[in-house]
Amino acid sequence: MPRGVEGACRIRNSSGERPRTTVARRPADVNPLLLARKISSTHEAFQLRGREQSYQQVCELRGEQRLWKDFAITRKYPHLLLVCVPRPLTEISKGCRRARSRGGHLKNDARGITDVADCHDQYQYGPRSLQLTRVKFLLLKSRANLLATHGKPTLRRHRPRHGDEAVQGVRQGDGGLHRQLPGQHTRQPSLCLQVTHWHSPRFHAYFPTANSYPAIVADMLSGAIACIGFSWIASPACTELEVVMLDWLGKMLELPPEFLASSGGKGGGVIQGTASEATLVALLGAKARVLRKARQENPDVNENDIVSKLVGYASSALVGERAGCWAPSRLRLLPTDANNRLPRRRPARRHPQRPPEGLIPFYAVATLGTTSSCAFDPLEELGVVCNQEGVWLHVDAAYAGSAFICPEYRYLMAGIEHADSFNFNPHKWMLVNFDCSAMWLKDPNDVVSAFNVDPLYLKHDQQGSAPDYRHWQIPLGRRFRALKLWFVFRLYGIANLQAHIRRQIALAHEFEDHVKSDSRFEIYGEVTMGLVCFRLKGSNELNETLLRRINGHGVIHLVPSKIRDTYFLRLAICSRFTESHDIKLSWNEVRSLADEVLAEERPGPCLPNVKPGYLRELLPESAPEQPEKWQDVMADVERLIMPGITHWHSPRFHAYYPTANSYPAIVADMLSAGIACKGFAWIASPACTELEVVMLDWLGKMLDLPPEFLAISGGKGGGVIQGTASESTLVTLLGAKARVVSKAREENPDVNESDIVSRLVGYASSQAHSSVERAGLLGGVKLRLLPTDANNRLRADALQDAIRSDRQQGLIPFYAVATLGTTSSCVFDPLEELGVVCNQEGVWLHVDAAYAGQLKDHEDFANFFNVDPLYLKSDRRGSYPDFRHWQIPLGRRFRALKLWFVFRLYGIANLQAHIRRHIALAHEFEDYVKSDSRFEIYGEVIMGLVCFRLKGSNELNEILLRRINSHGVIHLVPSKIHDTYFLRLVVCSRLTESHDIKQSWNEVRSLADEVLAEERPDN
Repeated sequence: MPRGVEGACRIRNSSGERPRTTVARRPADVNPLLLARKISSTHEAFQLRGREQSYQQVCELRGEQRLWKDFAITRKYPHLLLVCVPRPLTEISKGCRRARSRGGHLKNDARGITDVADCHDQYQYGPRSLQLTRVKFLLLKSRANLLATHGKPTLRRHRPRHGDEAVQGVRQGDGGLHRQLPGQHTRQPSLCLQVTHWHSPRFHAYFPTANSYPAIVADMLSGAIACIGFSWIASPACTELEVVMLDWLGKMLELPPEFLASSGGKGGGVIQGTASEATLVALLGAKARVLRKARQENPDVNENDIVSKLVGYASSALVGERAGCWAPSRLRLLPTDANNRLPRRRPARRHPQRPPEGLIPFYAVATLGTTSSCAFDPLEELGVVCNQEGVWLHVDAAYAGSAFICPEYRYLMAGIEHADSFNFNPHKWMLVNFDCSAMWLKDPNDVVSAFNVDPLYLKHDQQGSAPDYRHWQIPLGRRFRALKLWFVFRLYGIANLQAHIRRQIALAHEFEDHVKSDSRFEIYGEVTMGLVCFRLKGSNELNETLLRRINGHGVIHLVPSKIRDTYFLRLAICSRFTESHDIKLSWNEVRSLADEVLAEERPGPCLPNVKPGYLRELLPESAPEQPEKWQDVMADVERLIMPGITHWHSPRFHAYYPTANSYPAIVADMLSAGIACKGFAWIASPACTELEVVMLDWLGKMLDLPPEFLAISGGKGGGVIQGTASESTLVTLLGAKARVVSKAREENPDVNESDIVSRLVGYASSQAHSSVERAGLLGGVKLRLLPTDANNRLRADALQDAIRSDRQQGLIPFYAVATLGTTSSCVFDPLEELGVVCNQEGVWLHVDAAYAGQLKDHEDFANFFNVDPLYLKSDRRGSYPDFRHWQIPLGRRFRALKLWFVFRLYGIANLQAHIRRHIALAHEFEDYVKSDSRFEIYGEVIMGLVCFRLKGSNELNEILLRRINSHGVIHLVPSKIHDTYFLRLVVCSRLTESHDIKQSWNEVRSLADEVLAEERPDN
């Protein structure tokens, strides 16, 4: 069809202004016959360009200049043609006749109908009220391809411009429409701002919803006739036209004769509102048949007992499973095969020996074109089973059924002769607007008996000679929906309807070709009809992200589906205005947004590509005299700071150790900065101190620490949050030192403190963190690093020997550190053995597990740090800890908020799951390493750290590490124990997934290939 309406969008009045659509001053009555004038020529919208001036002159001659402004096409929604017609029907009738006398004719092609003027003459003698009715507002056109002229379509909601007061604040779910509807009429078409445009050529969600000019006119005519055709006498034409139209449609599908009323048998068709209603009607009919047979066998049978045993069957891909919920019977959803089809499986047979409480199979649904993936159940096989078992077989072809008017697709409905009922929706794909769901029954008597409630006021003399459709459906009243089929069949013809179906299937195959041309995508299932199921190769989460990005962008609209835990996107050819260039645009939109998503999924290098001193060259020599704009500062963060950031939270950052991060912790940290208290004492910020006490008790209980470590125990113990594990080590070392000095003073008040300190000696594993050695330096004491065993652990006998040796030399052993999870290789010292030795020798034992520490007795180091000037004293001293005595600095941030937020918003279960997931990912990488005989694991993988190396020299592994870090995809660091150099891979980021581990391994393996190839001498 030519795009004749495009010219109508350029209508101007005599002053050169574009007329505005007015919908507020017209009467509310709608006369469908007036539509004939608007579409009475071979061009759409009555060749508006050619008749613009004459119509304006008519309005001016009648003194109705104001009405000219009502004749317009909105520019904001160019695919909605809003027309206000002020003239009475008699004048329009003359216009229609003049149009036909000038050669007006029906243009009947696959795109639509442009002339239905003849429908006026058939009703020109109708009620005078119809002739004098004026049209207020007609939705004449759903022409979304005009959007190409006016920019991208907005499929979800209008995006307001700044200053557009009428649409500001309109957001999904915020009651924006309710707030926009005023107490009196308005010129702003607020309702349209909330419409999802199903007929946009780039709407590809759900399924097609058909529309065409003939169907719209027929629907309007049905609304004007306004009959309630529940029986033949209620409106003979309504009933009889439906009977004939369902026969026409059945013949178009080549249904078996027993489904058609014209065959002279029991069968016939009925128009339901939706396929869901048809499924329920068929189920209730099947139930009625079982009950009828049971009564015939035993008139005294308990009906409730029979109903409680009924069971139906359907594919797990079925949409209408709600029918089983509505009807008091079980409905089993059976698993599908690899092609998402219901395999041939017999319903449970009623065996003669089965006890009376056995179930009664009575109903099965075969789906031709499932909503999820347009799969087709093997109808011929299922039909044989159902016929043998006496099970009612209902065929649901809601979407794909329209395609069966094309002979080349009828093979998909082979076996339809076995069905008891068949249903499809012309309102999906056959250019008939909603609602119109065609259903055929071989024997409607069971359905009629289920719905037959026949009060006297509904009876008539012609009962039995024609169907009373109120017995074939759920509701009583029914609209004159057969008119839509009649108009569409006559004004399109079968050939054009077939061309429409074939064209949309060809467009689906076009999109399929686009998907197949990109190796990043894959097709899910087979493309048979107008639906393409596709996905990005990768995780479900990746495809969910892509879908959110697509729908958030608003150029096209898709919905997803999920089968057997595989998430995919569905692109359906929905609009009759969709063209090949729309498919190309839709693909370009998908591909470009996939580029963005994949770019985000593949983060840039973990290490920045900068050299020392890079930032000094980019910053001014001095601070600005005057304030700068906030936007400039943030822009410089992106331009200057981010290029120099090492991305610790990249999912492929595997160096050092994890550094945790989460939204609750970030928000709590921001809140702490906003509160900005310095909680060095209880009085300085009571909440800061008390929350910390409680949070450390919570955390201690989560770790199952002994009660003497907890403040809640009532003893001396308690917890404190230090800035780092290094500070904790130093604080405990100084506490141990204070305890020794204090005891020495108790024994000898005149003792020389310097002499005592000079003889103090502490102990730690050679694998302990470097902060332990630094603590000894800062504390002014000797610290011995003891050798480890073959498993890199500090043994109790080594500590015992060192302590005895030092005592013999006059030294005072006072402090030892046991490490649970060494930084180098995540080794665990035997804490139970070391603890016994330390307790026997009176040595302070500090356990470094790189977490916030808990203390049995804080008095020793509290006294050591106690500097208590008058301005820091308060009346509340002693009732609660003053944490300034528990740490190196004086001031302290409100850090307990982070623990509080994280514990409450994650819960222990999710924190445990997070830890376990990271450990599982580490074992995944371990398995990859073990699968390659060129590599070896160093040590044991217990936590989230994998130590590994190439078999060979240390130099070979050093070369490999340099190659990995210079490549920049992942980041690792090395370690060295007993002169063995190895690489460390730590699962650091909470964003790391299994596919990141696989990519990290692929990176290590591919670069190892390069290094080993270079190491081999030339042949």
